[in-house]
Amino acid sequence: MVWDEKMIKKPLIHYITHPIVMTDCANAILAIGGSPIMAEHHAEVQDITAKAAALVVNLGNITDYRMQAIRLSGQVALEKRLPIVLDLTGIAVSSLRRRFAHDFITMFSPQLVKGNVSEILALLAFTTQANGVDTGDNHLTIEQLMKMRSFCQSHSCTLLLTGEIDVIVDFRGFICLKNGSEKLTQVTGTGCLLSGILGYFLSQVTDLETVDAVVKAVGLLTIASEYADKNSVGLGSFKASLFDYLGNLNPNQIREKLVCFESQIPQDIVMYRKKNCHE
Repeated sequence: MVWDEKMIKKPLIHYITHPIVMTDCANAILAIGGSPIMAEHHAEVQDITAKAAALVVNLGNITDYRMQAIRLSGQVALEKRLPIVLDLTGIAVSSLRRRFAHDFITMFSPQLVKGNVSEILALLAFTTQANGVDTGDNHLTIEQLMKMRSFCQSHSCTLLLTGEIDVIVDFRGFICLKNGSEKLTQVTGTGCLLSGILGYFLSQVTDLETVDAVVKAVGLLTIASEYADKNSVGLGSFKASLFDYLGNLNPNQIREKLVCFESQIPQDIVMYRKKNCHE
């Protein structure tokens, strides 16, 4: 899949993640034109990050060893000004992961911080109803959205809240994206897979174009899932078809089907979500 002739061909995406999803994440990056490497050995991660176009880190199934690998790679990515994606998997139910996420953001300034609603709320110290790595929250308030925007401003980052309606937040405002098959929630690791796709798209842009890259990445996965759903009979064929569409959709197909709402006003986002998702 080629979005733009100016895009880097086969950018190296260093993705430190857990073994439950490693193969699928690597295959997704390959499908869209990237070159994944999933290294975490302490003796090599700095060398590999130094050669990468982006660093993606995932807190799922976390271990002490992987946390140290993430720190080592984070330092190199910061020094080389590489885009960093931090996936907050599980922080809503784990104080260990929550502390680590806060420390990582403070030390290494990731360009994008991604999680479901419960995970983002936990990051911002709101009480959540999370159940394991699954979100227990769907409702968002004006207060929460304002705090998210302030967080983005103070940490020079963008937030991505995934769910029935995906919400992108930066210091300027909010974007809601409403695409995707429900089957995405029934296959393990599709959120982690999205993080790899985000790393690929962020490797192609400057900081000023982060939101545009996030829209493209989310649009690609969610719209690919809609096509896959229509051409599958169950979860097995859905997953196979999803990878087919990830590698074969073109930008025009994404633009034609993308459902997007944008506003600088938190009240507008609250109202849009109330009308368009099951809160």
